[in-house]
Amino acid sequence: MEAAGIPVVICTGNTRPIAYGLWRFIGLSGPLVCENGGVLWYPNGDVVLRAEGSEAEEACRWAAEQLPGIDADGIATNRWRESEWCLKTDEDMEAIQAALSNSRWSHLTVLRTGFAIHVMDPCLSKGQGLAEVL
Repeated sequence: MEAAGIPVVICTGNTRPIAYGLWRFIGLSGPLVCENGGVLWYPNGDVVLRAEGSEAEEACRWAAEQLPGIDADGIATNRWRESEWCLKTDEDMEAIQAALSNSRWSHLTVLRTGFAIHVMDPCLSKGQGLAEVL
């Protein structure tokens, strides 16, 4: 597609540094949609953060205090997350959802993928991020 002049957009739940490395390796020219639409990156270097990840991190750390055994540090790529926070996929998602639903973070979305449990602003989605970059 790139050879035909059609920019390819990587749209992923992963972080910007990982998506950028793939973008460069493949030799793409389109923008990046990262962290389930929470981070948009443009080839001119512009970055748009569609949510603030510190709120999701704070919510996860609070939930871990309420629920013994939850690892608030979550997955290794959290160190680069900008718009969400991810817990390990084997954590008790239902307990996390229940705790957050009765807290000041009740507006956050808790979503399990094959990769992690994502805690994020409900306005985020890959589709909405893709619509914004196009």
